[in-house]
Amino acid sequence: MTNEEKIKIINKIVKHRHDIDGFGNAFISLFGSFPGDGKCGFECFERLFSDYMQLVADKIGESEDGLDWFIWENKCGAKKLGAYVKHDGDETIIDSVESYVDFLNDCAKQNSVHDKAVLYEKLRRMNPREFSELHRKNIEGEGAFDDLLAKWPE
Repeated sequence: MTNEEKIKIINKIVKHRHDIDGFGNAFISLFGSFPGDGKCGFECFERLFSDYMQLVADKIGESEDGLDWFIWENKCGAKKLGAYVKHDGDETIIDSVESYVDFLNDCAKQNSVHDKAVLYEKLRRMNPREFSELHRKNIEGEGAFDDLLAKWPE
């Protein structure tokens, strides 16, 4: 998924969040509250929105908790909260959908570097016989070297 596609889909969920908030506020100003304990009205929207957030999170390669943080805690970037890339000490201020997508990309790069480091460490600990067997499987077309290494028992 391209950055533009991620930005477009996140902008949609931000708009839906604002629409739901606007509806809830207008309903309460007209009628005082939702009927009963609120479960028949507003909570229905919240459940649907939560399911929608899970689908969007899966689509953009983010955790539901991360998207939830951006939408709810950071108010879609309006609070300008900082976040940290895993394995890195630098704080990134998330103040827009674009900065959120940039942050997601930085996290993906950092995770990729970490994953490669784990593979390297696994390879470094192999004895010559194990390495020869792994190399043979790769040469014989049983899989890509990194994939075979990732599956190799510790």
